[in-house]
Amino acid sequence: MELIKAFTIDETQLYPEEIPSFSFETKCPYDNLEWHYRIIFNHLNLLNELIEEIHKVREIDYNIKKKRTGTVQFPFKEKIFTFRFSNELKILTDGLISINYLINYFLKHSKWPKKIKIDCIAGIIPKPGNTMPEGFEKFKKHLKVLGEINGIANAIKHSLLNNYSHRYTSNDNTPVVLAFFHQFNDFGEFHNDKGKTLKPFEIKLPDLVKEFNLFLDDYRTNYKETVKEINKKQELKNQ
Repeated sequence: MELIKAFTIDETQLYPEEIPSFSFETKCPYDNLEWHYRIIFNHLNLLNELIEEIHKVREIDYNIKKKRTGTVQFPFKEKIFTFRFSNELKILTDGLISINYLINYFLKHSKWPKKIKIDCIAGIIPKPGNTMPEGFEKFKKHLKVLGEINGIANAIKHSLLNNYSHRYTSNDNTPVVLAFFHQFNDFGEFHNDKGKTLKPFEIKLPDLVKEFNLFLDDYRTNYKETVKEINKKQELKNQ
């Protein structure tokens, strides 16, 4: 079972030394960034309880129903749990994106922005022919998993057609995060001959968590390095 590696020292709490701190009073209008950082990582750690529950439900349903009918039916309870997991993971990742925008803005301008112009995953996914926003380039190799997290959560929130996903399951006891999406829920286009079909987002839960952990590791490193640069810049300014 793959769990979110939110903490690097202990599995139950985030130690102060893991949270890079500013060496000066930032007067950030968005409140204490270290506090936001702490809340998000603690919340990520709590998602592991949901991951464990998803695996537990999947294992029970897989064994019972396969023994009873010879086939595996998609468990409704597992589906609802994966909905909750996907939505919370997207919300927390959006929070990390917002924090990264703030610290990179401060590093460049030595002041805080009046608004957070990039506050979600969609804000860093470049359109064809464009590059990633400044300050987010180091996360380029994680665009695939970030796009999956974003797409799955948006399908759950906005796609009525996503209910079709209840009809599908995998052939083993590995939980799968699955969602269907079509722009504006255009059911007519789904059935016509224009070649437009539902857009599926499908990834095994352990694979999703594993890829997210790689992003999280790079995020932590980038956060620490950026805060270190800000502190160094501020020290030179005060000399």
